[in-house]
Amino acid sequence: MESKIFTLEFPASGGAGKISIECGQSVAIIGANGSGKTRLGTWIEFESIHKRTVRRISAQKSLTMPDSSTTSSMEESEIELNIGYWDKANSTNISLNPEIWRKSRRWNQNPNTSLLNDFSQLMVYLFTERFEKTNIYFENSNNSQQKVELPETMLGTIQKIWKVVLPHRGIFSE
Repeated sequence: MESKIFTLEFPASGGAGKISIECGQSVAIIGANGSGKTRLGTWIEFESIHKRTVRRISAQKSLTMPDSSTTSSMEESEIELNIGYWDKANSTNISLNPEIWRKSRRWNQNPNTSLLNDFSQLMVYLFTERFEKTNIYFENSNNSQQKVELPETMLGTIQKIWKVVLPHRGIFSE
């Protein structure tokens, strides 16, 4: 199994040396208002050696839930969620320079203060992943005499976590 532990490196104050922190697969930055959480997250997303793999989640200050959602291709939905923009004609440019596209499209050229609302893109991504895994399951079931296990999906995992954290509230995906 692949190790999820990595080292996050920051320049030390004044630029003399580095500060290294060993992390698991996720990092949560917690601090008082004005303490620099957003600026640190922006630096990690756009300047650190991890900029190609980081996924910064903005505080959801204005969450708008869509009434419905669609599916698309996994490539399109993932790029739309991570970059904030999808254009098949520019897909090569997007994959070569994701930071530039993410800064301009996802964060509107202002990654420290832009109000982000990507819930709709998240729903498209989750439903697309579920749809594609359901199709594979259906094909495998039709081509097998034995019982095929149901695939785990991100949406299923979210529903399980939701049920534990908020047992008095339901989350449905039908």
